[in-house]
Amino acid sequence: MARIKHYNPATQQWEYSDISSIQQGSNPELESHIINKSNPHEVTAEQIGAATTTYVDSLTKIYAQSSEPINPKDGDIWIDIDDNSTNEIDAILKTNIITDATSGDKSRTFIASASNSEYRYVYASGITSLALNAAGTFTNADEAYYSVVFISGTTATTITNTFNAYFSGDDCVEGVFTPAASKTYDLGIWWNGVKWQVAVRGSV
Repeated sequence: MARIKHYNPATQQWEYSDISSIQQGSNPELESHIINKSNPHEVTAEQIGAATTTYVDSLTKIYAQSSEPINPKDGDIWIDIDDNSTNEIDAILKTNIITDATSGDKSRTFIASASNSEYRYVYASGITSLALNAAGTFTNADEAYYSVVFISGTTATTITNTFNAYFSGDDCVEGVFTPAASKTYDLGIWWNGVKWQVAVRGSV
């Protein structure tokens, strides 16, 4: 009777099985080995070209949920779907809040040295326009996070996007943000190493 060898991780030995028992499915050790999902052959991610858990864990994660994420790391982003705000966990703690309660046209230029700033345009009747821009060159290694809050009045605020940012979220279509009238908006803005991203949440 022909026999083959299979490796038994319990004994750390190669053991024999005859072909007839394998064909009949009556070899309990082999059947146990087949259904073993705990990597009995100890194949590594490097051997098969897969991403390691260390690499995956190092990536920025974006959470879209109502409850605060568990065990976030520096740089992770939380979009709170209940209160329509975008929160940067740890890295985007609002270290610098600038409030402007006047009317008219507004502009904001983002610079690396002012990262983690929040700009609030809270004139009760809304601002006329808002121009967004970025100054200087941001590289893949740069981390930049900002927040902008503004009120769009009975005449909707006009947005000028001069830093080629991609907008997504409320009142956004294919990367373009068009504010509606009589709404308050919270913009979460960050540089992802390639392109500026803006997450938009609006509330009446």
